[in-house]
Amino acid sequence: MTNSVKRTAFVFLAILTLFAAPYTARGQVSVTVGGVQTEALGGQWGGDVRLWVEPPLSPLGGYLGADYFLADCTDDCGLWGWRVGGILRSGLPLVNPYITGAFVSRRVELDGNRFGKEGFAVGIGARLTTPLNIYAEASREFLGKNLKGWYVRIGLGI
Repeated sequence: MTNSVKRTAFVFLAILTLFAAPYTARGQVSVTVGGVQTEALGGQWGGDVRLWVEPPLSPLGGYLGADYFLADCTDDCGLWGWRVGGILRSGLPLVNPYITGAFVSRRVELDGNRFGKEGFAVGIGARLTTPLNIYAEASREFLGKNLKGWYVRIGLGI
């Protein structure tokens, strides 16, 4: 085997092992709040809220989220939206890495004109499963030229 095939096999086995860890027998519903930063509209900061639903003994979960950005534009502008998605998570006990996929809807206001865009997003993140549920996540949204880009979220919840 070549080195690239060995390296690919190692990465695949590492990811498979990570997501094959045992899962807790209790389900979890949690709410988190935090900050979000995007490169859309020249880079904006905002607030984020999310409801997580994770069934017992399963690597799969789901979430509903919404965010509102504190627009800092030279012209009138605004950016907000919501998303609904799925989570593939690890069963590791303290640091819980995950992969997300979501349907996203954004609303934008530029120079008094409002328009909406819908599309999809994929992301990766990690959560500390302490009583505060601290998380960090990076996702890529595919919504068109003005809104495509990276969204980085950090937050905590119960």
